[in-house]
Amino acid sequence: MQLPYAPVEFTTSGAVARTEQFDAAVALAKGVGRASPPTHVLCLCHGWNNTVQDAERFYTVLADRIAAQQRAPGVRPVVVGLLWPSVQWADEGGTIAGGALAAVDAATRLADRIDATVEDPAAAAALRAQVPLLDHSPGARAAFVEALRRSVLPSPDAVADDDPMPSPLLHGDVEELFRQVEQGYLGVLARSPQLLAHAGARPVGGPGGAAGFGDGFLSPLVLARFLLNMGTYYRMKERAGDVGRNGVARLLRRLATEAGGASVSLVGHSFGARVISAAAADGAPAHALCLLQGAFSQFAFDDATGPLGTVGAFRRAVRGGAVGGPIVVTHSQKDLAVRFAYAIASRIAQQVASGLGDRDDPYGGIGANGAVGLPAVEVREGTLGPVGTTYRFAEARVHNLAGDAVISGHGAVDGPEVANAVRQAAFG
Repeated sequence: MQLPYAPVEFTTSGAVARTEQFDAAVALAKGVGRASPPTHVLCLCHGWNNTVQDAERFYTVLADRIAAQQRAPGVRPVVVGLLWPSVQWADEGGTIAGGALAAVDAATRLADRIDATVEDPAAAAALRAQVPLLDHSPGARAAFVEALRRSVLPSPDAVADDDPMPSPLLHGDVEELFRQVEQGYLGVLARSPQLLAHAGARPVGGPGGAAGFGDGFLSPLVLARFLLNMGTYYRMKERAGDVGRNGVARLLRRLATEAGGASVSLVGHSFGARVISAAAADGAPAHALCLLQGAFSQFAFDDATGPLGTVGAFRRAVRGGAVGGPIVVTHSQKDLAVRFAYAIASRIAQQVASGLGDRDDPYGGIGANGAVGLPAVEVREGTLGPVGTTYRFAEARVHNLAGDAVISGHGAVDGPEVANAVRQAAFG
């Protein structure tokens, strides 16, 4: 990485994992040992990466592109990498759909996903035991969902803000739950036929059986894989909030106290966007907030006059004085991870919206649609433009940047166009 860098690791609860890292990040922000102290601190936060190495590769690419574009005299930025134990909640390629035409492939991929995402060995074993039977056995599907409910899903109270877990995911008839998930898939696919391959679609009675199940269009193995990913989604939603409130907020307050001469901005991808939003909503001070394909509710910044009629979980970030500069939100309809997650959550919750997971849906993701429902004076709509685009970011305003022309998937947030927007938000 071209810019001076310090990592800070947090535990699942948000506690600082290594005190020496915490102190070193504060020293970097203060300019200890340097002729001139930094003027700006960029705190970067990953989302769905499984390893520190993955996260730091993302940080390096984005920070190097920001450094390459930086020409303003007197700007001396440093980077703090926020590292937390996230689990990969979406498939490679940026979609939680996934699937395969052959049942053996779908079974293997589901088993692999269990191994990759379920941290409790006993829970993983209970889920894996049902995989060979899922396509044909209602009992196996019931046992799979029961293990998911018991060992993977968090407490409903821990994730009740803005888009709580749909009640059928928590309790009720399992066969109806599978039918609702299938209908959610089909609702998305009806508007996006090109996504059929990602969804594991197959003809009725095709390879792997399942003729007579629901519409017979999607294998229960594929649907179970989605349910697993949704369980991981809510578990990571809980963890991201804990890390933001308990860990990152503590770091920001210490930076404000000991390195107050530097402007601190927060940049988060996916659930990392939720981490930094939770910190800001806790009142921790920052200059700018850059949310890159955020994996949380599109209504999270609303006041009580918004579509849901309640104050969003992160409202304080907009009007609580915590964020002094702009809040920049990238969003793209090509972000299949966020689109599928919220569209099918909506169907499970039995919301009948004109567009599942879209802006008019009570279940809609900020990474797909931007921040929705804020008072008009607080939000500005724009487009993520090419390098060289000049943005007029305003303080205490949310700036939605439609990135469909640039952002090709959930993880495509380290390009030079994104770096240009982040640089102007943080250094402008």
